[in-house]
Amino acid sequence: MAAGSFLQAMLVKMVAESLGGLLAPNLVLLLYPISRGSVVLQALRLPYPEAIRCHRWGGNFTLLLALLHIH
Repeated sequence: MAAGSFLQAMLVKMVAESLGGLLAPNLVLLLYPISRGSVVLQALRLPYPEAIRCHRWGGNFTLLLALLHIH
């Protein structure tokens, strides 16, 4: 039975590290400040309200990844 618990612990560790790896790029994008007249928004042809909606969804996804990473 000890081998089964060892494999389970390794699986949990691999999942946590993978989720942590996904978390870093999301945090970088989430913390990048964008104003109404941002060159980035103009280059992407993204209206400001759409950018705010994407920012909120990105925040929710990042929070979910952080909670799963900690669990």
